[in-house]
Amino acid sequence: MQKSKKLFIHLGIHHTGTTFLQKEIFPNFDDELSKYHGKHYFKNNNYEVNKNLYYLSLKNFKGPYLSHKKKLFSSESILKSHILDKDVLRKNLEKLRSDYNLKLLITIREPFQIIAIRLVKINKIFNLENINKINCYYPYCKKKIKTFIETQKFIKCNCGKSLCVNPIIYSKKFLTNYFAGFNFKIFNVLYEKNNDTTIDRNQIIEILKFIEIDSKKIKEIIDKTSNSFSKKINHTLVDKSSFIEPINKKIKSLYPGYF
Repeated sequence: MQKSKKLFIHLGIHHTGTTFLQKEIFPNFDDELSKYHGKHYFKNNNYEVNKNLYYLSLKNFKGPYLSHKKKLFSSESILKSHILDKDVLRKNLEKLRSDYNLKLLITIREPFQIIAIRLVKINKIFNLENINKINCYYPYCKKKIKTFIETQKFIKCNCGKSLCVNPIIYSKKFLTNYFAGFNFKIFNVLYEKNNDTTIDRNQIIEILKFIEIDSKKIKEIIDKTSNSFSKKINHTLVDKSSFIEPINKKIKSLYPGYF
């Protein structure tokens, strides 16, 4: 048994400050006893992905061998809508928990912001009037979205694929129920007010505590990244009310009590 070894996994969700964590915060985890594995960003903003736990929610696997006493893994691709179709993620996490001291961290934000950002990034559109003309997310697919969060509670495409956007997985209540029994914590890294989105300094400190960084090193990391906390995040969509409000209304009607 390797219970003495600790494994921290940041499961996502996408568009919740994950890039900031992977670029500015998590690389500071490394020392002689600890190692960060996940997205590694280069100066030109390109990145490489460590796929050790990348498929954690997609297929069964034996798990990693931990050469360090503590390891941190981060991928926003783990926590997506396909966890609702199969129970692969929970089963894999249970395997890891039997071998390692496992701690899970999850980052969230308002679900309508996540959905709106995903649509806007692909289609550069800020209203729902032409929703049925929006392209599928998949870059190789030239077809159009068929339905927008309707009876299937997914965004669907004419190609038949569900597009990894079921709003229920962005619900704190759902996540709390889904990960019951695991050692996990949910964080809201992005501070959103009026039309601005910034990184929440206090939440970053709490994340560093959760992954067991000592107080001296936390101060060093916060001091080093202090300029980032005043910068506005460029993908805020709060002011796009004509686009966001219909999404928000639809989500709340589909999932009463979750949002």
